[in-house]
Amino acid sequence: MVFILLGIGAMYAQQAPAVENPTIKQSLTQPFTVELFPNPTVDFLNISVSDTEIKNLQFEIYSVIGNKQDFEVEKQDNASYKINVEALKTGYYLIVIKDPVSRIDKAYKFRKF
Repeated sequence: MVFILLGIGAMYAQQAPAVENPTIKQSLTQPFTVELFPNPTVDFLNISVSDTEIKNLQFEIYSVIGNKQDFEVEKQDNASYKINVEALKTGYYLIVIKDPVSRIDKAYKFRKF
């Protein structure tokens, strides 16, 4: 944030002190990678994430035309999840993986046979 102070015939710029949030800074500096397998899948989609410190991952599945799908998630351990996609029809889907605390919000494509 920059403040402009006007004096008599002169202009001065002063920078406001930066406020750091260590949680957000840490999450932005560490790479977050996701592995989806098998892709394409028939019954279950396995998800493995690189950051085991993230505790509140949320998942949403959408068809390619934007319809939200119902599904069940089973947490395997701190870094892997198993999603039951048996009830989904054959086609392409987007899975959105997000965590509001660390500001992760990413979408990945997978195919269901």
